Amino acid sequence: DILRGIPRGIPRGDTLAVRMQSLALLLILAAACGTQDTDPAPAKALPPPAPAPTPASAPASPPSAKTPAAEPPAAEPPWLPDEHRIIDPQIQYAKGMIDDKQVDQAVVLLDAYIGATPNDPDAYYWRGKAHQKQGDLKAAEADYRQANTLSQTWLGARQSLADLLVNTQRCPDAVPLLQQQVDALPKLGQAWANLGFCKMRADDPNGGLADLRKGCDLGYANACESVARAESRGAPPASP
Repeated sequence: DILRGIPRGIPRGDTLAVRMQSLALLLILAAACGTQDTDPAPAKALPPPAPAPTPASAPASPPSAKTPAAEPPAAEPPWLPDEHRIIDPQIQYAKGMIDDKQVDQAVVLLDAYIGATPNDPDAYYWRGKAHQKQGDLKAAEADYRQANTLSQTWLGARQSLADLLVNTQRCPDAVPLLQQQVDALPKLGQAWANLGFCKMRADDPNGGLADLRKGCDLGYANACESVARAESRGAPPASP
């Protein structure tokens, strides 16, 4: 219907008017096509907004290396009574390194500590433990001896030195130290047994058997077993 309204036979001089009229008709056609009776497509539902990303929690930073507070270490060896030694925090830190198998670093730390504090028996004792774990028994013995010199009533240092001497086949040197342990701990069966074992190795079977019997009487089972084995082999009677 719209096309029927286009006039025909327009004079040539009216070219501009024709063009304008044609443009107007084209606009009318475009508008008519755009208003056809069609169902509009349903609008797509927008997806729900994505939740804001939770920031990744930062990895826990390693605890700061603080010097541990001084606290009494466990008895060494563990069968000895707790002597309640309070040691310097630096030595306690070195002890922890030894327990964690950082033995070389512990020796370096204790070397520096002993250089500044040469009269602390605990420093020599724990450096001796570290040297022993390194297999340097000569250095360990020297440190244990120095710890005993600086603290002559320290049971743990004395026992560690005696044990090292026994383990290196030097029972004659260990007997005086083990005798001091018995004098200090007369009710401890293992102390008597240790002395008895060492006397047997040091060619004192009578004295050794007597000490083993004393350890057995105090309830130390290993001593009783050793006495039974010795007597089954016809060991000489113990001296009174």
